[in-house]
Amino acid sequence: MSENDDDALHDSAHSSRRRFLGAGATVAALGLAGCSDLGGDGSGDGNGDATATATEAPALTSISYGTTAEGTLAADAGTDPATDGIATPVSFEGNEGDLVTATVLSTEFSGHLSLTGPDGSVVAESGSGNSIETGLATGGEHTLWAGSQAGDETGPFTLSLEKTGEDLVATEYGETAEGTLREGDGTVPELDRLGDPVTFSGSSGDIVSIRLESEDFDPLLALEGPDDSIVGTNDDGAGGLNSRLEATLSSDAQYTIWVTSFSGDATGSYTLSLEKTGEVEPAQQDLRSISYGESARGTIDSEDPAVPSSSAIGEPVTFQGSANDLVSINMQSRALDTLLVLQGPDGDIVGTDDDGGAERYNSLLETALSADGEYTIWATTFGGEGTGPYTLSLEKTGEVEPAPQDLRSISYGETARGTIDSEDPTVATTEYLGEPVAFQGSSGDEIAATVESRAFTGLLALADADGEILDSAAGRSGEPARLETSLTADAEFTLWVTSSRGEGTGPYTLSLEKTGESQPAQQDLRSISYGETARGTIDSDDGTAPRRDEPGEPVTFSGSGGDSVTISMSSEEVDTYLVLVDPDSNVVATDDDGGEGFNSELSYTLESDGEFTIWATTFGGELGPYTLSLTSN
Repeated sequence: MSENDDDALHDSAHSSRRRFLGAGATVAALGLAGCSDLGGDGSGDGNGDATATATEAPALTSISYGTTAEGTLAADAGTDPATDGIATPVSFEGNEGDLVTATVLSTEFSGHLSLTGPDGSVVAESGSGNSIETGLATGGEHTLWAGSQAGDETGPFTLSLEKTGEDLVATEYGETAEGTLREGDGTVPELDRLGDPVTFSGSSGDIVSIRLESEDFDPLLALEGPDDSIVGTNDDGAGGLNSRLEATLSSDAQYTIWVTSFSGDATGSYTLSLEKTGEVEPAQQDLRSISYGESARGTIDSEDPAVPSSSAIGEPVTFQGSANDLVSINMQSRALDTLLVLQGPDGDIVGTDDDGGAERYNSLLETALSADGEYTIWATTFGGEGTGPYTLSLEKTGEVEPAPQDLRSISYGETARGTIDSEDPTVATTEYLGEPVAFQGSSGDEIAATVESRAFTGLLALADADGEILDSAAGRSGEPARLETSLTADAEFTLWVTSSRGEGTGPYTLSLEKTGESQPAQQDLRSISYGETARGTIDSDDGTAPRRDEPGEPVTFSGSGGDSVTISMSSEEVDTYLVLVDPDSNVVATDDDGGEGFNSELSYTLESDGEFTIWATTFGGELGPYTLSLTSN
């Protein structure tokens, strides 16, 4: 007797946007259809003609939930639309969202099942197994095609059908519901990924908040409008890996929430919540100009133009400005994740901001204008596709004094002013506009450099004589950037003054101080003993640490089998990394951030006597001083 396990499930691709899901089930019933009866002619003389009469079971044509029925697969039964093999069609009535499990068993052949919907299209098949677990996308008469794996075998079979649950297909405001994303669900429009569609009815102007949580996969939300286009998406807006999508509905219609995953093919259980958080008042459709001190309302819609050098749609709002004007532009919306782009009179983009506003997802751009003329504020959205109302405010907050166009050098104890403009070079290997300001420094100098500007949020980068960036520090909105570090050579260093976004221009003030001198470190640390703390310096002349392919110092110590050792490496200059090598040159332990912050610490019990080597190296190949400690417990 052969019986196929129901461990293989293959749902065929289909165009429906409903979930085709199911829960596992097993069937233990197995029966044979048909029997025979032999009898004589009743004469009693033993010479009568014997005849055989077969009593056949009624043909199996339909089945219902919770039923196990017997049927016969005959050569002329029918043709499976999924495999073109011989199959018996058995119909049943189902409702949209029903989760069903069907199984076919036979003593004569290995079973195969296909399922077609009311329109005759194939919605699921059992593949190499004999069972289907799926969800119904629509209500109506469905057909199970009971056949064999070979496609041409015949004989009796047993068919069972169970309804195992109901799928989540629709929701409404104020509801939190649970569902499951599984193989065989629909395909998210435009995103081409596995997704579970859940519909709801909304009205024009509704502000909705959709939240998706899952412990089984990294959730991603997409909202499909009544015109079948995706009007919004969100990945991690709810904190952690969970998603939250906020949108304003543009019409009275049915919308579809697509529950999907960041990877596009993950499956698992989820929780979906839908809230109506408010309504928006009708806004002016097209806002095209604004003045200092004004606050105005507009609406981004599909008829708006594209933002320069972008595919995002947005409203171009112009204003007149003068060189050295300090301006503050604020964009707020309860419906959109706003984004501001400022275009200068020459057409160049001179500033952008995403979430600089007081509330999350609102934008605030503060800058100093570099020329007289007409500027354009592009009111757009982070994803580039969002539509809905917004409020735009423009303020002139002051004026900046003209500053020297080019600041190229500075000394300890000095404060100087400069201006980043479009003629400045780019920082090292980046595309950031910046001013290179040189100064003389000595090995061991501890320095503090500060840049502040009312025109942009500053960023400082320190480069050595070869132009390599050694360290950097960025300020927060409205706060100066401050870089504190120690120099490792007697040389001319360069402080690159730029903006945190790389595009900001305008005047700034730079200060440079020598705050102290660090104790010179031993250039080459080559050995250490139990209970000792020593200092060394990783430089370009050191060797290469095993497994790391990064510069490092090989520091040896003598140990005995059974010694429990703790090795600690710390530095204010580099991101430390430890590698321990035994006397046979085998790497036996490593550590990156086992200590405090980016410092390293590892504990290990020695397995042999001999000379061990500690490779004092770094995570990213940096050079600089460090402190190494070795203890034995």
